[in-house]
Amino acid sequence: MKKRNLLLMVMVAMALVFVAGCSSAPKEDEIKDDLISCGDDQLLRDGETLDSIEITDRTTDKKNKTDSILCVVTTHKDDISYEKGVQVTYYKYDKDWEIGNISVSDANSWLMKPLKGVDDETITDELVNQRIRVDGQDWDIEASDISKITVDERNSDLENNKDEVSVTITLDSGVEKATGTLTADFEFDKSWELVSCKANDDFEVVVNETKALNMTEDDLTGLLANETFTLRDSHTTDQEVTVTRDQISDFKINSQNVINKGKNQKYECSCTFTKVNTVCDVQFTVENTYENETGWNSVVSSKKIQVKSVDWAGKWIGRYLAVPYAGDAVLELNVNGNQVTGTYTYTPDVLNQFSEAGSYNVSGTIEENSLTLRLAAGDWINKPSKIKEWSSTKQDVIVSINLNENQMEGSGHDCNSIALNR
Repeated sequence: MKKRNLLLMVMVAMALVFVAGCSSAPKEDEIKDDLISCGDDQLLRDGETLDSIEITDRTTDKKNKTDSILCVVTTHKDDISYEKGVQVTYYKYDKDWEIGNISVSDANSWLMKPLKGVDDETITDELVNQRIRVDGQDWDIEASDISKITVDERNSDLENNKDEVSVTITLDSGVEKATGTLTADFEFDKSWELVSCKANDDFEVVVNETKALNMTEDDLTGLLANETFTLRDSHTTDQEVTVTRDQISDFKINSQNVINKGKNQKYECSCTFTKVNTVCDVQFTVENTYENETGWNSVVSSKKIQVKSVDWAGKWIGRYLAVPYAGDAVLELNVNGNQVTGTYTYTPDVLNQFSEAGSYNVSGTIEENSLTLRLAAGDWINKPSKIKEWSSTKQDVIVSINLNENQMEGSGHDCNSIALNR
C-alpha cells in the first residue's frame, strides 16, 4: 500500500513538471502588457495610450515554437482614437514565450475616430483665411483679426465624424471692429477640418475712431493740387497741366466705397478747374490704404480732364513773327452762342512799301470741348496798297489756348505765328 501511494505521488509530480515545461501561449492581457512595454514608436507614440486589443487570427506552431497573432489594437491620444492592425510574433525559448517581431500597419490605413468635438484652438485656426459677409462687404479673416471667440452652442455627431458649432467672434482689422455670430461645420478625417462657414445677420461694425479716415474737401483737393493732367485736343499737341487749389471750384464727392475691413477706401470725386479763359471738368479717384505699421497712405489712382468751355470774347493783343518783318497783332472777338465774329489786325514794326499794316474780318464756330478756334478770313477792312487780288496774305486765323503760358497761340496773315494775350 505504501509503495502504491509513493508511486502515485511520483506520477503527479512528473505531470506537474511536464505541464510547467509546456506553458500555454500568451493570453490577451499578457499580449497587451507586452505591447505596452515593447517601446515600438509606431505602435505607441509619445503620450499615446493603449486601450485594448482584439485578436482576429492566430497561428500557434508548437513544433517550431512560434505564435503568430493578428490583432486590432485600439489606442488614443489627444481626444482621438486609433484602430491599428498589428501582427505580433512570439518565440518560445526553453519553457517561456517571449515577444519577438511587431509589425504595425501603415498609418494611412488606421481607423481614426474623434472622442470629442472640435476644440477652441482648432476652430480659431480653421477660421483663418475664411471669407465671410459682414455689413455688406467681404471680410477675409486673418489670424491677427481674431481678438475674441466664444463657442455658444455645439451639435456634435461623433459617430458620423461631424460637429456643428455656433460661435460669437470679434474681428478687429485695426480700422473696423466687427462682432457677431457665425455657424461653422466641421468634419473629421484624421483631424477636424472646416467644411463650411456662414456669418449670421447680427454682425455690428464700428470704426476705431483713432484710425478713422474722414477725408475732407481740403484733403482731397490737396492731393489733386500735386497732380499733372494731360489735356488732349485733336487739333493741337497734348498739354501737361498742373492744378492748383485756387483754380478748383464746385468740388463734389460723388461716391465713397469701403472694402477690405475698412482698410481700403475709395473716393470718386469731381470738380471744376479754371485757368486763363478755360473751364475744364475734372474727375478723379483717391484710393486710401491702411497699413498697421505706417497708417493711411492716399494716392490719386485715376484722373480725367476735359475742356468744358473757353471764353474767346475780348481783345487779344500780342505779336506775330515773320521774316524779315515782325510786328504787333490784335484779334478782337465777339461771341454769340457758339458763333464768333471779329477782326484781325497786324502792324509791322517797320512800315514801308514792302511791309504794310492791314486788317480783315474773321468769323467761325466754337467747337465743343476744344481748345482750338478756326476763324475764316473775310473781307478786308484795311487792305494794304500793294496787295493783289491773288495775294495769299489774308489767311484764316487758327488759334489754340496754351494754358501753361496763359496765352493764345496759332497762325494769322501769311500763316505767320502769333501769340496773343487778352
